[in-house]
Amino acid sequence: MDVAEFEAALDRGDVRAAIELYRGDVLPTCYDDWIVSERERLHAHYVEALTQVVSDAEGQRDFVAALQYGQRALQADPLREETYRQLMRLHAAIALTGADGIGKTRLALQIAFDVLNDYTDGVWWVDLAPISQAQLVTPTVATTLKTPGVCDWSRNRGLYR
Repeated sequence: MDVAEFEAALDRGDVRAAIELYRGDVLPTCYDDWIVSERERLHAHYVEALTQVVSDAEGQRDFVAALQYGQRALQADPLREETYRQLMRLHAAIALTGADGIGKTRLALQIAFDVLNDYTDGVWWVDLAPISQAQLVTPTVATTLKTPGVCDWSRNRGLYR
């Protein structure tokens, strides 16, 4: 790995380029004191870059790319709990936003069944399959829950139009 190029990519904010430049630990067979701390520092920057790309891709709803980088982060640091949380969240997002027939409804019903006793008012099913516009989600949920005031409250706060 060219350390100068790796750090330059990080300095200019090009974290994806930095990730691609990282080829593993610097001088992996050298155990001199000076190199161990440098190796750990560079590795930490690599894991931070991966984490940033995962978060950015997730924010852009590019769950597949986020999952790929998340897997790399897990390989780089298998003891980092945040990576496991990110990967679980990404797997759920892929499952919940995926194509028809992959089990989204079945998953939702199983979760509802699992938590049924945790809520005194039970759990509610809101069928969002026929919804094609985001602004219809809140009124559909409010109608199902028989809480139409939620629509006015949400609209007044700009949560939907």
